[in-house]
Amino acid sequence: MNKICFSGYRPEKFPFSVEADNPTLLILKLKLQEEVRKAVKEDGAVFYSGMQRGFDILAAEAVLELKSKCENVNLVCVLPFKGFVVGGLWENRFRKLIQFADEIVTISNLPSKWAFLARNDYIVSHAETAIVFYDGKHGGSEYTVRKAYENGLNVINLASVTHERSAE
Repeated sequence: MNKICFSGYRPEKFPFSVEADNPTLLILKLKLQEEVRKAVKEDGAVFYSGMQRGFDILAAEAVLELKSKCENVNLVCVLPFKGFVVGGLWENRFRKLIQFADEIVTISNLPSKWAFLARNDYIVSHAETAIVFYDGKHGGSEYTVRKAYENGLNVINLASVTHERSAE
């Protein structure tokens, strides 16, 4: 069974809007769906999402869509701490993913910066492949992508797909 984690930006760090269905966002969603489909082997796949606003939720939604069509597709939502939720426009999407997750892992009982880093370590340590959106900005995605490379994961970076579109 293939094991895949996701890491990418929150909405405010993307080089385009992820709040509305603009052409670049649609390309990213299609590429995510394609990579999620390709990751499912004959014996299935397990996908680990850190459930942050932005790329994590977009990726988990692609998994949920595939789950409705394929057997042996599992979504594991990895939360940094007990009671973690996202708000605003992402809240309903977050709650739906939690509701349909195959497993929910909570890293810590208390909120802290450590809990977020430990969540990122957890998803990397359980995966063979990382599907990411990373174009060099400092933060949690930078940390997670670096950890993925250090741990020998196959890293599929979707930032180049959308940058090609933005340049047209």
